[in-house]
Amino acid sequence: MLIGPTITSLLLTFPQIILRNIYQLVLVGQILFFIYLFTQIKETKLSNEKKQKIDYKHELSNLFNTRNFQSLILMGFFYFFYNTIIRTYLPIYAKVDLNLSDAEIASLSIFRNLAVMLIRLTGATLLAKVSIKRFLIIAIALGGINSFLVPLNTSYLPLILSIFLSGLSYGAVMSLGSTLVSISSSIENRGVANSIYMAFNGIGRILNMVTTPIADTYGNVTLFMVGGFCALGAIIPTLFYKIKKSLT
Repeated sequence: MLIGPTITSLLLTFPQIILRNIYQLVLVGQILFFIYLFTQIKETKLSNEKKQKIDYKHELSNLFNTRNFQSLILMGFFYFFYNTIIRTYLPIYAKVDLNLSDAEIASLSIFRNLAVMLIRLTGATLLAKVSIKRFLIIAIALGGINSFLVPLNTSYLPLILSIFLSGLSYGAVMSLGSTLVSISSSIENRGVANSIYMAFNGIGRILNMVTTPIADTYGNVTLFMVGGFCALGAIIPTLFYKIKKSLT
């Protein structure tokens, strides 16, 4: 919390480094950290559990052959690709196209975090009135439509609304996605299901690397259009998700 912002501030003092370079460095760091976790972190097991051989191949086969789980991982892949575009390029758009100050750009994260907290606090109340599947589709659609509207913002105040709506969408999808993974899996494969779901979310985030050439060639506005289509595309697999009537 201290070292990262300090290093970032020092890097921005060099005229050769711009805000986009910082996001590129962050992305590389996230990829390296993901590789480290994947290759180095081992699951700890109790001694009596070592004797029990778990057939992970069978569990993986069951998950990937389940339509509900297929829908979830595709939804997560497309949605989090959209989300990383918004989180990366909305501040760049604010700096480059709107010429907002560094303080104004930094304050945007406050409104996003407030939106995430708000939707998580009120999520249970909303689920009492709207089915979980419909709630998820609304949240995804909110993010996609908002992405199309970002380039229409020409000042600080409208941009606050955009980042706030993005936070509402993200907070809802994070909570509902994890809930649906639990519903779609069994006790035996729930851990594997969550790992795979998070892995596809991570792949969506890592693909942000391919957006840099698009931004450099066609501009940030084009990227927001791409993000909007990806978010709305995440609705398609969600439509094929089926849950028990008691949960709809």
